[in-house]
Amino acid sequence: TSLALNLGTIQDAAGNKATLTLATPGAANSLGANKAIIIDTTVPTVSFVSSSTANGSYNAGDTIAVTATFTEAITVDTTGGTPYITLETGTTDRNASYASGTGTTILTFNYTVQATDTSSDLDYVATTSLALNLGTMQDAAGNNATLTLATPGAANSLGANKAIIIDTTAPTNQDTVFAASASK
Repeated sequence: TSLALNLGTIQDAAGNKATLTLATPGAANSLGANKAIIIDTTVPTVSFVSSSTANGSYNAGDTIAVTATFTEAITVDTTGGTPYITLETGTTDRNASYASGTGTTILTFNYTVQATDTSSDLDYVATTSLALNLGTMQDAAGNNATLTLATPGAANSLGANKAIIIDTTAPTNQDTVFAASASK
């Protein structure tokens, strides 16, 4: 039986012992027939990171949408802070801040290119670059998402999935000298 006393007793006020027979699982009056209980201990993880922005070169002022795809739908709560992904953008690393996607498997983080940023193939800094920043990311059961990303440059990373170049260096003007030929 599913209900055992474990050396205890269950009785009513008159001293009558309780009947310990439970309804067959799924039958009328059983727990399964009366409640839709789901036990979910599976922690959501990041499957891969990419971008909805086209491959190509971008410069100061452009916005790059970085996407993180999870193994299940994620609810993002930004009440305490906004999650972000730290990107490798040269001398100063930049954050792509969470923008949208709560309740889905794909979260979007936006990064605006700054004047001194540079990257020959945009990627995040490390496997730990996804940060909550006092926000939360959970599945429907309340399991906190694992924030570990693929190794930068490896399969499933932003750098492996996209070819986004950040080039904010202005071209230089070289003096050009033209030689004039004498006409006859």
